Amino acid sequence: MSPFTSVLLWGLVIVLGWLGLGVLRRKLGTALRQSILAKMPRTDRITFVFRLRELLFSDPHRFTALLQTDQAAIWVRSVWREMNEKFGDEEKGLETVMEVENVKLRDGRLIAVIKMPPPEQSGEAYILGIVFPPAISEMDVLEARKSLRLFVLNRFGGPDDTRDTDLCAWMIQRGKMQHLTYNVDAPKDVAELGELGW
Repeated sequence: MSPFTSVLLWGLVIVLGWLGLGVLRRKLGTALRQSILAKMPRTDRITFVFRLRELLFSDPHRFTALLQTDQAAIWVRSVWREMNEKFGDEEKGLETVMEVENVKLRDGRLIAVIKMPPPEQSGEAYILGIVFPPAISEMDVLEARKSLRLFVLNRFGGPDDTRDTDLCAWMIQRGKMQHLTYNVDAPKDVAELGELGW
């Protein structure tokens, strides 16, 4: 074999190897991304919680008043549909599962509990609880925002097998929106939730 043919063959092997590695790298990257994404919360679920948080804290008077009416579930469903149209691909069980129930806590505060469609992935919410004082409408906007708490009870799928839920919250502290993860199990039942020390 001539030196020219030998160099040409080695060059061809290198180019084919390089192309093969590129294809393999793309396929492995795609498989890895799909594996990771399959375990993440669905986008419409997360964006619903973020949108609800944004609305509640932007105008606490309006939305806490709305949560105390018979139109609460209709409003919650409209926010759900908005996020589902932008980011989701399903609406199964929407009309029967999404409910709003108001419970009075021992200290007099109110909690509007939103029952979500059953979560499928870790990080998706079972229920949301909006806690606020009954006199929130009499407070100025900044004071009302500080008194508002949004609790989210998520499905937990971490390495800790001692629990299947995770309690998180958003609130204004020191003038900033704070996200707290309590890393505790909490009941999925609305009546039992009312007994927690919110």
